[in-house]
Amino acid sequence: MRSQGVKLLVAGLLTLFCVVAGAGAGFAADKPIVWRMQTVAPAGSDEYNWMPKDFVDTFNALAAGRMKIELYAGGALMKSGDVPEGVSKGVIEMGHTYLSYFGGREKGFDAASEWAADGHPLQGVMWFYEDEGADIMRPIAARHNLYYLGVSAILGEHVWSKKPLRSLSDVKGLKMRAQALAGEIFNKLGAATVTMPGEEVYPSLQRGVIDAAEYISDIVNYGQGLHEVTNYVIFPTYSGGGTVDWIVNLKAWNSLPPDLQQTLDFALRTTNFNYWNKSVKGELDVQNKMRDYGMEFITWSDQDMEALTNVRIEIMREKAAKNEDYKKRFESQMKFLKKLGYTPKN
Repeated sequence: MRSQGVKLLVAGLLTLFCVVAGAGAGFAADKPIVWRMQTVAPAGSDEYNWMPKDFVDTFNALAAGRMKIELYAGGALMKSGDVPEGVSKGVIEMGHTYLSYFGGREKGFDAASEWAADGHPLQGVMWFYEDEGADIMRPIAARHNLYYLGVSAILGEHVWSKKPLRSLSDVKGLKMRAQALAGEIFNKLGAATVTMPGEEVYPSLQRGVIDAAEYISDIVNYGQGLHEVTNYVIFPTYSGGGTVDWIVNLKAWNSLPPDLQQTLDFALRTTNFNYWNKSVKGELDVQNKMRDYGMEFITWSDQDMEALTNVRIEIMREKAAKNEDYKKRFESQMKFLKKLGYTPKN
């Protein structure tokens, strides 16, 4: 009897050892979660290194081997304009992009990265994280299998031109690359605008397909070599409070444990702090290099800039009248601008 009990005990221990050993082997064999993310930033540019690369490096270090994000530069896997669609369909898990690229399919994302007026350089980030932005935008994103992780502030865009544009009236007839809301604004002011992804701006200027372009910040434009194919830069920036968007495939997001979701959010907030500090100083450095290269800086009058803003607000109000999601976002942002002290003049 005692011998039989010992045998049962030994058998039980062996079974337990096999279960534990098998579980351990399974755990050891588990591979880290791997995501692919494409950015709009050109490879090797300051924006690439300071924003998406900084984010990926920060997250991968914090994830400590449990998860890894592989970063691809603008145009590497698909055209920049196709990134929101690619994330929505799960072709890639994450995008550092502009949801305005998706504006033709989803009117709630039309001009998603642009504001009616400039109240504060960080207004877009403050509205998303500290006001109503996330609550308004995330449900729209979810309809398209997207999780809207967050936004990052970007410096305002200038117009880079091969021709001297001494005043706003000089844009009439100008062949110009202008995306989303900017395209509609300059088109209404008489320019012949075309849309194209950022990676096509340099060759298009070089070949004379366009004579001017608005794209991103001076840091990015200089990094892409636009100073080699243009002669003039227009000041001040025509946009205010702009942001770039970070999106995740919703199914991929929901598959993550809560701590990794929190780590993604934390890594983005860390990158936002780092990028803003570097980019403000970096733009001053780049503008000095542009002057040294021989570019001429042209400053438009206050009257011209007010006229530009009036056209922007007029267009956005027209859009708001046609779409409830756009209207909700527009009214919320205008309310936030008033908190910042801005009062519309039209």
